[in-house]
Amino acid sequence: MRKPGFGSRVRSQSLAKIDRVIEEVHDQCMREGVPMIGREKGLFIESCVLESKPGLVVECGTGAGYSGLWILRALQRNASGRFITIEIDEVRERSARENFARAGVAEFVELRLGDAREVLETIQQPVDFLVLDHSDDYYPSFQAVESRLTSGATLLTHNVAAGKERRASYGQDSMVDFLEQMRASYGSETHWFDVGPTTSTRDAIEVTIYRR
Repeated sequence: MRKPGFGSRVRSQSLAKIDRVIEEVHDQCMREGVPMIGREKGLFIESCVLESKPGLVVECGTGAGYSGLWILRALQRNASGRFITIEIDEVRERSARENFARAGVAEFVELRLGDAREVLETIQQPVDFLVLDHSDDYYPSFQAVESRLTSGATLLTHNVAAGKERRASYGQDSMVDFLEQMRASYGSETHWFDVGPTTSTRDAIEVTIYRR
């Protein structure tokens, strides 16, 4: 069954509940060494969703649900929009489901378990906002959903640090062809973030505006 979108009214108590769980998940991931985007990138993703006001957001790579909570926070503030998130790992999927429930937003999330490319092929609705944060090679997933991307859709591609700025754990050479195509074909910008204790550890999110 398709999950409902957010209603027409923003409830401050709902945002406070999401904020509390965001902090809890952040602290838990830090303690357990679980990868997550962190507050700075979370705020950035939220701002992108707020600006684009998407009807449907699709995320590939749910993890513990941390980035999804920021997306849901933005949809709540926009008072509209739906959210589908895809995770291949059953343990992470269960953890994210629990976190969404604790934040009071489970009814607004369609959490699908499986390979992103295969799941994306089953989505038939127009996609206005796509978050890619699940593999070293995003191109197959992009191909799987491209025909449903609306003209003007926003694509956020995570972990795209490359070249001199790349550190061992961020960005992979297999992304290069995908990024080159995005940058050559569409409006695309790279946004840098410090992700370690010093400014020598950096990562980036690529923001692409898809045009048919």
